Amino acid sequence: MEVNGEKEKNMKRKKNKRKKSSKKKKTMDMSVKVSLKSSDKGSYYNQENYASESDTTNSDSSLYSRENNLNSSVSFLKLTSPFEQSFEVEDIAAAASVAAAADTCDNDDDYNDDESDKEMNITWEVNSNNENISDSDMSSDEQEDVSVTGRALIQLEVLQKKINQAAICSTCKTGELNVIDASEINKSGLCLKLAFRCNECHSNTVFDTDEKGNFEFSKIHNVNRLSVLAMRIMGKSRNALLKFCSILDLPSPVNYGPYKKHTETWKEIATEIIEENLSEAAEEIQQLKRNSGWDGEGACKCSVSVDGSWAHVGYSSRFGFVSVISVDTGKVLDYVTLSNECKACKKWEREGKTHTRDFLQWFVEHEKDCTLNHDGSAKTMEAQGAVILFRRSEEKHSLQYTTYVGDGDSSAYGNVVDSRPYGPNIIIAKEDCVGHIQGRMGKHLRRLVDQYKGRKLEDGKQLTGKGRLTNKLMNSFQTFYGMAIRNNKGNVNAMRQNVMAILFHYASTAEKPMHHFCPEGNTSWCKWQVDKDCGSSTYRPLKNPLSEVVVQILKPVFEKLSDEKLLTGAEKCLTQNQNESLHHVIWSYLPKGEYHSAGEIQLGTALAVGHFNSGMANFNTKLFEKANISVGDNNKRLWTNIDSTRIRHSLYKTSEKGKKRRKQLKAMEAQHQDTLQYDDSYAKDKYYKSSTSDNPSEKGKRQPKCKTCGKPMKGHKKQTCQINQIQ
Repeated sequence: MEVNGEKEKNMKRKKNKRKKSSKKKKTMDMSVKVSLKSSDKGSYYNQENYASESDTTNSDSSLYSRENNLNSSVSFLKLTSPFEQSFEVEDIAAAASVAAAADTCDNDDDYNDDESDKEMNITWEVNSNNENISDSDMSSDEQEDVSVTGRALIQLEVLQKKINQAAICSTCKTGELNVIDASEINKSGLCLKLAFRCNECHSNTVFDTDEKGNFEFSKIHNVNRLSVLAMRIMGKSRNALLKFCSILDLPSPVNYGPYKKHTETWKEIATEIIEENLSEAAEEIQQLKRNSGWDGEGACKCSVSVDGSWAHVGYSSRFGFVSVISVDTGKVLDYVTLSNECKACKKWEREGKTHTRDFLQWFVEHEKDCTLNHDGSAKTMEAQGAVILFRRSEEKHSLQYTTYVGDGDSSAYGNVVDSRPYGPNIIIAKEDCVGHIQGRMGKHLRRLVDQYKGRKLEDGKQLTGKGRLTNKLMNSFQTFYGMAIRNNKGNVNAMRQNVMAILFHYASTAEKPMHHFCPEGNTSWCKWQVDKDCGSSTYRPLKNPLSEVVVQILKPVFEKLSDEKLLTGAEKCLTQNQNESLHHVIWSYLPKGEYHSAGEIQLGTALAVGHFNSGMANFNTKLFEKANISVGDNNKRLWTNIDSTRIRHSLYKTSEKGKKRRKQLKAMEAQHQDTLQYDDSYAKDKYYKSSTSDNPSEKGKRQPKCKTCGKPMKGHKKQTCQINQIQ
């Protein structure tokens, strides 16, 4: 009887436990787990989430209603069946029946869960997830397109592990899938050929890790072609791509032959798109001139800035670049790349076969691809390129470049005028870049310092030094020279007066003021003139004014740079800053310290001009569309970020805060150089001690000497001094 009583107590405890567990389950979201026992390996089946549209909102009750159970997702996880069978809920009605059965079990106190589960080998598990998002919370676009896009670096070991956990063979329904690299025979660069192989039936599912081009009969994978474009934008070649792949354990990129072909393909595409871009820039100029009063008849006249650059530092470069940028819009209107050599032609010349029939037959096909388009040195590339651009402007864009903004190179402008691109009646005016004119002040002063280096003046002192012509003072003269030109735009006489005022203002003292060149009035930058006009006393003389001897030496430089003819060329205060910005973009794609082929230079130049005119997002989108490559969401987002960052940095550099900061850094650097050169505390003997010092406490021991002759022991032969004494 006691045994029977203990059994009844145990049965009641089990029922109470089941009641408590059922009450806890009712407060959870429905997710049914079905497991069937098996003796062999298990596999995972993930059923897709099913959800019905619901117009009603969830109630505030803690218990979920039958309607909420119908909207719950049903997932089948680890299947372990002795019969190796699996099943899936195919409609929402089946999900409703399962949820109803679970709800009945929770409400019936006399229902024996353990016995029914043991018979069917089914276990019910309800998981809580109150953060589920219904269909009403998602937009229609998100419901239609839920697949991932773009590319990602995936470690194959992780892929193998997750495939084993999430899928089995669709043929035999039991075997595990192994990821196998099937690209050992036919390698395709960064694109791998993988295969899912079943370990039971040995069936294979082969696929490529990247799609091919979106055009018929394409055998080129997009990832290989895009890698070539990415390396060019970063200013690198295949060697850099190879090192990148070696660090990240990626497959080897395409070989040099396919890499060169991809470069040529991108060059052709970029060149075609950039021609459309240049035409749009020309149409923008024409529209701007129509708004300014141009009637649209004949060629449109405009002002352009012309400048050239070379692929290598100095005049030994084989490749050059010349561009024409509109002064009104700041966009590139035309450009040309020049080369004074062709590798293919040079090979025939080196072999001495340029006069053979084989060379002539070969050159007929090669002529359209020959890169030799300049006869002369690299120094003459800018002049020849400017002539080419001016001659074809009217035919190409219906534009006439009637104002030439240059950097002071008279040879390029002279060649353009002599070529008469628009006939003898059209005069091309010349304007000098105000930035280059301003830089002449610093060059003349530093050249003067080199001439008087080591020489003493009449007062017994040198030209440089503390209180004389220092680096900081030369930078100040150069800055004030530029301000004297820009603040008096259109008035050459005022420019000349302000330039001379700089020198005499720095030479003025309280006893001998020399402010006769400084502008008069209460708005003058000279405090002495302001005090004279207002009767105030704000002027403070300089602590270290220039001596009269230094003024006489500097006076010819200021007179030369205040010449009326020179300042007339900068009267409009035009600049070539946009050309310098373009060169910065080009040589970031084509670094000067590295060798680049002719195709790479043409590709890099076209990309730089396109990004300079339209931005990376706009130009690259057209580039991808022309190459039949789809533009992903990551492409758009990152290109937009790059363009916005570029604009933000440009705005900061042109702001007053950015200009002030650059002036401060330049002044700090000049002051540091002056301190090292002219401050006595930084003298050489303060840092380097003499080796011949007689102080034994100093660092560096004296060389040991012979006790007999007193000569250093280093290199001293034994007994030689004794022999000399005997003789």
